[in-house]
Amino acid sequence: MCCRIEATYCGCFPLCPNKLVYPEIFQDAKYLYENENQLYKRLKNIIEDPISFRKMHKRGESKDLSFCDWNALRSQFSSHLCTITASGAIQ
Repeated sequence: MCCRIEATYCGCFPLCPNKLVYPEIFQDAKYLYENENQLYKRLKNIIEDPISFRKMHKRGESKDLSFCDWNALRSQFSSHLCTITASGAIQ
């Protein structure tokens, strides 16, 4: 899962299964597929006509995933680590 989110954060177009956490992150149906047949058809369309695909899905248009950036997560991780350390769970 992390690889898809990282790739999308870097500007790649996400194409994810419509299960697990993906529907919460990628709410637009254009980012999700239901089964292998649908995935195959979408990939085939992209490969057969990449110019049209690029026009429709410009780089930077992807989902905003800045909440996954280290700058956004640093304080949360630090807080959790301090809590765990203070509890004595880690010595």
